[in-house]
Amino acid sequence: MRRLSWFVMPAVCVLLLRGFVCAEDAKPTAPEVVVTVFERLDRNKDKKLSVEEFQAAQAAAQIGVALRDFDLFDRDADDFLSLEEFWSLPTGVSANQRGPLPDPVAAVVEQFVGILDQRLEDWDKSPERTVPVNQFVSVFSETLNEPLTPQMLREADPDLDRQVTRAEAKRFVEIQAGVRRSDGKLIREANGKVFGQIQFLNADINRDDSVSLPEFLERGYAGEKAAEIFKTNDVDMDGLLTWEEWIRFRIHDPIWEFRRLDVNLDGHGGDARLDQGVGEGRVPRVRHRQERQAVAG
Repeated sequence: MRRLSWFVMPAVCVLLLRGFVCAEDAKPTAPEVVVTVFERLDRNKDKKLSVEEFQAAQAAAQIGVALRDFDLFDRDADDFLSLEEFWSLPTGVSANQRGPLPDPVAAVVEQFVGILDQRLEDWDKSPERTVPVNQFVSVFSETLNEPLTPQMLREADPDLDRQVTRAEAKRFVEIQAGVRRSDGKLIREANGKVFGQIQFLNADINRDDSVSLPEFLERGYAGEKAAEIFKTNDVDMDGLLTWEEWIRFRIHDPIWEFRRLDVNLDGHGGDARLDQGVGEGRVPRVRHRQERQAVAG
């Protein structure tokens, strides 16, 4: 794994488990069904949900879970849920309608691009200028003490014009940070779900950027239903699973997984290893903890 990934991922994992994951720059609009539910719960019509308003819509058995989720997704800690916050939480919003979350990687990427700007003669002051690809990747590798590889040259210069634009530089840094594949395609969704990139690479034995049926049967980890899963998702029926076909079914939801591990509803997860990974710098979520613990019994 690239060293920039090692630098970025610990911080990202912490924020991801707190409900912060990568999102695209564009801000989509909440679906009408989500807005309708939000407005129905907003009894005093102040365009935000109080704990009481949010709690009133939950089944008695799920009150503890709802309060924990309220705390995790009340991102500005004002004890209310805005429409944007409500749209992103799993409680009351179906998984396929969950909205985007703030992107912790964006600031890291911009910070590193800023470092490159300084090392490339204040590039940000003349953003229209391009940089020779060899010079760009050399500066990048020197900055991180990272070996320069032919793959880095391809990733920095996707149009093969031997020049790197600032947009290409940002894309390159995102690739090194694990946000995008080597070809620039996103590895995750704005709502926190993560595509099975590692599994895809493992199953692609011959490295042709696709997975054949024999490869899938050997390394697809799909059990007895492997052939059926392959057939269902081989949309163009060419006997291969492309990346686009792969992510139809190989997609993970770390937010769901974290909520499953958080059996005592304290907002920190149930596995001691997660707590060690978060470390002392974590922001404790104590609001409504007594109520959650009382419900959890």
